[in-house]
Amino acid sequence: VRYLEAIRYKSNAVSNQVWPWILQEIRPTLNELGISTPEDLGYDKPELTLKSIDDM
Repeated sequence: VRYLEAIRYKSNAVSNQVWPWILQEIRPTLNELGISTPEDLGYDKPELTLKSIDDM
């Protein structure tokens, strides 16, 4: 997953169209291996934007 985060970061620096294409190409393999994407795990959003358990 950390490897996918690095690829996403580097590809977005070049173009916003690269990451969706890469994800489209590797999605079948990820599904076969049972690997989640950073977006599926919630790693695409900073933790500070999440509600604190003290505020719930």
